[in-house]
Amino acid sequence: MQTDPTETLKPWLTLWFQPRRTFLYLSGHYNEKWNLVWAALFGFGRALDQAASSSQGDVLPAELIFMIALISGPLGGIAVLYVVSVYFRWISGWFGGKASHEAVRSVFAWSLLPSAVTLACTVPFLIYFGQNWFINPQPISTPLAWSLIMLLSGIGAIMTLLTLILIVIGLAVVNQFSIWKSLLSLLSGTAIIAVPIISLLLLTVYRGV
Repeated sequence: MQTDPTETLKPWLTLWFQPRRTFLYLSGHYNEKWNLVWAALFGFGRALDQAASSSQGDVLPAELIFMIALISGPLGGIAVLYVVSVYFRWISGWFGGKASHEAVRSVFAWSLLPSAVTLACTVPFLIYFGQNWFINPQPISTPLAWSLIMLLSGIGAIMTLLTLILIVIGLAVVNQFSIWKSLLSLLSGTAIIAVPIISLLLLTVYRGV
């Protein structure tokens, strides 16, 4: 895998339109600082989502929920980045992947860039709805409010899909194998974790019937 040492890109811009070229560039211009930034923002966003879906607003003020998410979310996001990147570097090796741990970590970190867009879109809703944002179901009655929430949900779904696409492309680039082999390695790694968990849940439900 060759990179041009004289080439200068702005990955947060080119990743949207030239993901292959951008991941190739990132593999030769490793920057741990940006990896941590994207992982921290992802973790913060996930912490806010979990607080909303679990109705933490019923028992905690919005300000406290926000502060807890601001502290715990980034730490969790960074921890997940390191664990996931090590795991999928190992899985990629089964398929002949040649990427370093740093390259795989960059792929997963920069693939989280769309989650920063979702977080940026969510902030105005947090400011406007306040405590109601963390109550599920949300006590919102106006059609406009519900339309905006549905729009935000749609943006989140699109950004999540884009993240998955970027991961597949990025793993293919840094491991020097095809998109299909990259997708297969990602699915295999996910199945190894998901199948036992799903089986255990089904067994628990079956025994409880």
